[in-house]
Amino acid sequence: MITKEEYTKEEFYKNFIGMQKLSGQGTSGIVKVQGGPVIEEYLNELIEEELVIMMDAGGSLGHPESNRFYLPSKGYNVWQEKNSMASLECVRYYLAKLEDPNKPYKGDPFLGINDESFEQGGYLSEFYPEWLKRNKESLDEMMNLSEVYPV
Repeated sequence: MITKEEYTKEEFYKNFIGMQKLSGQGTSGIVKVQGGPVIEEYLNELIEEELVIMMDAGGSLGHPESNRFYLPSKGYNVWQEKNSMASLECVRYYLAKLEDPNKPYKGDPFLGINDESFEQGGYLSEFYPEWLKRNKESLDEMMNLSEVYPV
Protein backbone atom coordinates (compact mmCIF):
# COMPACT_ATOMS: atom_id res chain seq x y z
CA MET A 1 0.00 0.00 0.00
CA ILE A 2 1.06 3.53 -0.74
CA THR A 3 1.72 5.82 2.22
CA LYS A 4 1.63 9.61 2.45
CA GLU A 5 5.34 9.58 3.17
CA GLU A 6 6.03 7.73 -0.09
CA TYR A 7 3.66 9.69 -2.31
CA THR A 8 2.51 13.19 -1.43
CA LYS A 9 -0.69 14.84 -2.56
CA GLU A 10 1.42 17.29 -4.59
CA GLU A 11 3.11 14.40 -6.43
CA PHE A 12 -0.22 12.73 -7.02
CA TYR A 13 -1.73 15.94 -8.41
CA LYS A 14 1.22 16.46 -10.77
CA ASN A 15 0.86 12.91 -12.12
CA PHE A 16 -2.92 13.24 -12.28
CA ILE A 17 -2.72 16.37 -14.47
CA GLY A 18 0.02 14.74 -16.54
CA MET A 19 -2.22 11.73 -17.18
CA GLN A 20 -5.00 13.99 -18.42
CA LYS A 21 -2.63 15.73 -20.83
CA LEU A 22 -1.33 12.37 -22.02
CA SER A 23 -4.63 10.51 -22.44
CA GLY A 24 -7.40 13.11 -22.61
CA GLN A 25 -9.68 10.73 -20.75
CA GLY A 26 -8.75 11.25 -17.12
CA THR A 27 -7.60 8.70 -14.60
CA SER A 28 -9.44 5.40 -14.30
CA GLY A 29 -11.13 4.60 -11.00
CA ILE A 30 -9.08 1.42 -10.92
CA VAL A 31 -6.17 3.64 -9.84
CA LYS A 32 -8.27 4.59 -6.83
CA VAL A 33 -8.84 0.92 -6.00
CA GLN A 34 -5.26 -0.21 -6.62
CA GLY A 35 -3.73 2.82 -4.88
CA GLY A 36 -5.50 2.09 -1.63
CA PRO A 37 -6.68 4.48 1.07
CA VAL A 38 -4.12 7.21 0.38
CA ILE A 39 -5.07 7.62 -3.29
CA GLU A 40 -8.76 7.43 -2.39
CA GLU A 41 -8.21 10.15 0.22
CA TYR A 42 -6.32 12.36 -2.26
CA LEU A 43 -9.02 12.00 -4.91
CA ASN A 44 -11.80 12.70 -2.41
CA GLU A 45 -9.99 15.80 -1.14
CA LEU A 46 -9.39 17.07 -4.69
CA ILE A 47 -13.09 16.58 -5.44
CA GLU A 48 -14.02 18.52 -2.29
CA GLU A 49 -11.59 21.26 -3.35
CA GLU A 50 -13.37 21.33 -6.75
CA LEU A 51 -10.14 20.58 -8.60
CA VAL A 52 -11.35 17.15 -9.75
CA ILE A 53 -14.64 15.68 -10.91
CA MET A 54 -15.72 12.07 -11.30
CA MET A 55 -17.54 10.93 -14.41
CA ASP A 56 -19.27 7.58 -14.66
CA ALA A 57 -19.00 6.15 -18.17
CA GLY A 58 -21.69 3.58 -17.34
CA GLY A 59 -21.59 -0.17 -17.15
CA SER A 60 -18.89 -2.06 -15.35
CA LEU A 61 -16.01 -4.37 -16.03
CA GLY A 62 -16.50 -6.10 -12.71
CA HIS A 63 -15.67 -3.39 -10.20
CA PRO A 64 -17.83 -0.23 -9.95
CA GLU A 65 -14.71 1.95 -10.30
CA SER A 66 -13.78 0.32 -13.63
CA ASN A 67 -15.93 2.75 -15.61
CA ARG A 68 -15.42 5.81 -13.45
CA PHE A 69 -12.94 8.41 -14.59
CA TYR A 70 -11.47 11.24 -12.55
CA LEU A 71 -10.67 14.43 -14.44
CA PRO A 72 -9.56 17.97 -13.71
CA SER A 73 -12.60 20.19 -13.23
CA LYS A 74 -11.26 22.53 -15.92
CA GLY A 75 -10.42 21.77 -19.51
CA TYR A 76 -11.69 19.18 -21.94
CA ASN A 77 -13.92 16.40 -20.61
CA VAL A 78 -14.51 13.60 -23.11
CA TRP A 79 -17.15 12.00 -20.88
CA GLN A 80 -19.48 14.99 -21.31
CA GLU A 81 -19.68 14.39 -25.06
CA LYS A 82 -22.81 12.84 -26.58
CA ASN A 83 -20.68 10.43 -28.59
CA SER A 84 -17.93 9.81 -26.06
CA MET A 85 -16.34 6.88 -27.89
CA ALA A 86 -15.82 8.82 -31.15
CA SER A 87 -14.75 11.82 -29.10
CA LEU A 88 -12.27 9.66 -27.18
CA GLU A 89 -10.69 8.60 -30.46
CA CYS A 90 -10.64 12.26 -31.56
CA VAL A 91 -8.86 13.44 -28.41
CA ARG A 92 -6.31 10.64 -28.79
CA TYR A 93 -5.70 11.67 -32.40
CA TYR A 94 -5.45 15.33 -31.38
CA LEU A 95 -2.90 14.58 -28.63
CA ALA A 96 -0.86 12.32 -30.91
CA LYS A 97 -0.70 15.03 -33.58
CA LEU A 98 0.30 17.63 -30.98
CA GLU A 99 3.21 15.41 -30.01
CA ASP A 100 4.36 14.91 -33.62
CA PRO A 101 2.19 16.08 -36.53
CA ASN A 102 4.22 14.03 -39.04
CA LYS A 103 4.06 10.72 -37.18
CA PRO A 104 1.33 8.40 -38.48
CA TYR A 105 -1.52 7.88 -36.03
CA LYS A 106 -1.69 4.19 -35.11
CA GLY A 107 -5.05 4.50 -33.39
CA ASP A 108 -6.87 1.35 -32.49
CA PRO A 109 -5.89 -1.50 -34.85
CA PHE A 110 -8.67 -3.69 -33.41
CA LEU A 111 -11.24 -1.13 -34.56
CA GLY A 112 -9.29 -0.28 -37.71
CA ILE A 113 -8.81 3.36 -36.66
CA ASN A 114 -5.74 5.11 -38.02
CA ASP A 115 -4.73 8.27 -39.95
CA GLU A 116 -7.03 7.41 -42.83
CA SER A 117 -10.00 7.33 -40.46
CA PHE A 118 -9.44 11.03 -39.82
CA GLU A 119 -8.10 12.17 -43.18
CA GLN A 120 -9.62 10.16 -46.04
CA GLY A 121 -13.35 9.85 -45.72
CA GLY A 122 -15.52 8.00 -43.30
CA TYR A 123 -17.27 8.94 -40.10
CA LEU A 124 -14.26 10.26 -38.12
CA SER A 125 -12.99 12.40 -41.00
CA GLU A 126 -16.37 14.18 -40.98
CA PHE A 127 -16.72 14.18 -37.18
CA TYR A 128 -13.21 15.36 -36.26
CA PRO A 129 -13.19 18.90 -37.76
CA GLU A 130 -16.48 19.78 -36.03
CA TRP A 131 -15.33 18.13 -32.81
CA LEU A 132 -12.07 20.11 -32.89
CA LYS A 133 -13.84 23.40 -33.63
CA ARG A 134 -16.32 22.81 -30.79
CA ASN A 135 -13.65 21.78 -28.27
CA LYS A 136 -10.54 23.78 -29.21
CA GLU A 137 -10.86 26.21 -26.31
CA SER A 138 -11.31 23.49 -23.67
CA LEU A 139 -8.49 21.42 -25.23
CA ASP A 140 -6.17 24.43 -24.97
CA GLU A 141 -7.25 24.91 -21.37
CA MET A 142 -6.52 21.24 -20.64
CA MET A 143 -3.07 21.40 -22.18
CA ASN A 144 -2.24 24.54 -20.17
CA LEU A 145 -3.31 23.20 -16.77
CA SER A 146 -0.62 23.68 -14.17
CA GLU A 147 0.77 20.48 -12.72
CA VAL A 148 1.54 22.31 -9.47
CA TYR A 149 -0.97 21.61 -6.73
CA PRO A 150 -2.53 24.96 -5.72
CA VAL A 151 -1.84 25.11 -2.00
